[in-house]
Formats: sequence, C-alpha cells, structure tokens
Amino acid sequence: MMRKRLSIIFAIIVTIFTAGCSSSGSSSSEWPAKDSLIISSQNAAVSGTGSYIRIEGSVKNLAKKPIRSAILRYESLDANGSVIDSSQVPIIGPINPNEEKTFDTMAKRLKNMNKYRIYVNEASY
Repeated sequence: MMRKRLSIIFAIIVTIFTAGCSSSGSSSSEWPAKDSLIISSQNAAVSGTGSYIRIEGSVKNLAKKPIRSAILRYESLDANGSVIDSSQVPIIGPINPNEEKTFDTMAKRLKNMNKYRIYVNEASY
C-alpha cells in the first residue's frame, strides 16, 4: 500500500517537472532578443557649449532571425554611480541577422554628471 502511494506521488512529481521544463514551441537554445542585440560601437562628445552630450554608435543583431524593434537606455551617472537622468533611444526598423544599425542621441549634460552608460533595455523578434 505504501509502495503504491509512493509510486503515484513519484509519477505526479515527474509529470509536473517535465511539464514545467517543456518548451512552448520555441527552441530552448534561442536567446531572448534583448540578449541577442549588442552595442557594437559608441562614441560620446560634449557640445561646444558644454551643456549637451552627443552619443553616436551602432548595435548588432547576433540572432539568427530579425529583431523588429529595440530600445536603448541612456543614463547619466554622478560620481557615486547613481542615475541622475535617463532617456530612451529607439532603434528604427528591423535589424536583420548580423546587421548593424546606427543610433544617435543627445542628452542634457548635468553639472554633477560624471559618466554615462548606454545599454539595450528592450528588444523583440
């Protein structure tokens, strides 16, 4: 009797475990779009008046299928690394596999800004 109960419990656990591990129609080796898009180059320059910073660069799609939309996030940081300002930078149009797309953005350069960072915030296939 005890053995039968254990067998049933074991079968239920295996069923739950395998159902939770199964993929939902997508390849388990496929990266999320956000992780498949990298910033391949970037360059920042302060405007002549010193009140703006311009960041130009490019992103590259490492996936095997097109990324249809992406949003980069630009953040101004103070000396402690705390975010003091941020903005979004949309990437227009699809980005095909191994293709690079350029971006160009300007942001206000705050007096207590020490550095900046830009990264892929969102992306989708």
